[in-house]
Amino acid sequence: MPICYLHLVDNATGADIDLLRTPKYSFDANDCPYATRFKLVFAEEATNDIADNFAFVSNGQLMVNNSGEAILQVMDVAGRVLSTETIRDGYGKSLGLSAGVYVVRLSNGHDVKVQKIVVE
Repeated sequence: MPICYLHLVDNATGADIDLLRTPKYSFDANDCPYATRFKLVFAEEATNDIADNFAFVSNGQLMVNNSGEAILQVMDVAGRVLSTETIRDGYGKSLGLSAGVYVVRLSNGHDVKVQKIVVE
């Protein structure tokens, strides 16, 4: 069977790159002691699992790595829901949030993941 799922996961940034959709992906990496920074994930069947580190902040944008449709919620640390929206595949959105700690919840109907993010 041909490979249907081929992803490169950057454990330092949380990026999850679908190499089948982005066949010319490249990056620059400095020499560092972080030996387990990258993980290559492949399977014969496609998966809709949500990556372990699915959200991160980059240049003031909330970046979410997911495949398929999912519901994304952003909450403050008191648990108040600040936004809820349906997203599809990789997602980026400018944050209008004050500096602080937030909780991001992603649900795709099969899995629910919760992750803390820090906005500086």
